[in-house]
Amino acid sequence: MRDDSAPVENPLPDELIIQCVHCFEWVSISVDPHDRGMMIQDCDVCCSPLQITVKWAANGQPELRIESGN
Repeated sequence: MRDDSAPVENPLPDELIIQCVHCFEWVSISVDPHDRGMMIQDCDVCCSPLQITVKWAANGQPELRIESGN
């Protein structure tokens, strides 16, 4: 029997919306729950490199820092 009073964990997001630090457009990025540290990804709109630092909070939510990859 299922206990409906127990909290249900949502699956971790794999698609996140971020704002490009170059063109300020909103773009989607993929973040795997196993990703940690720094990655470089080009903006889908202006093609400028973005340096994305990924950490995970204790509650399972991603914490991202977006900087210029130049």
